[in-house]
Amino acid sequence: MGHTEMPIFTRTFDFISWLLPVTNNFPRAHRHTLTRRLRVGSFNNNRRNVRAAYRTHARRARNAAVGGGGHVASALNELPKPGIFHSILA
Repeated sequence: MGHTEMPIFTRTFDFISWLLPVTNNFPRAHRHTLTRRLRVGSFNNNRRNVRAAYRTHARRARNAAVGGGGHVASALNELPKPGIFHSILA
């Protein structure tokens, strides 16, 4: 089963890569409060995207195994492994 990365992961990574250096240049009064909220929110958003993708993928694998007469365990082994970036944030 071929695995292609969904565009949401690439765009989220690009956004976080852009956001982190930009927040270092915020004014001192906002650097610790607003910056922290932006960073935590963006990482939480990425974590939710990863979890949703794996839940959807696992559900499809279970449905294929049940509907196709295969084994659930073997279908779940076909799930793609998370990349380095996804495993850090998950």
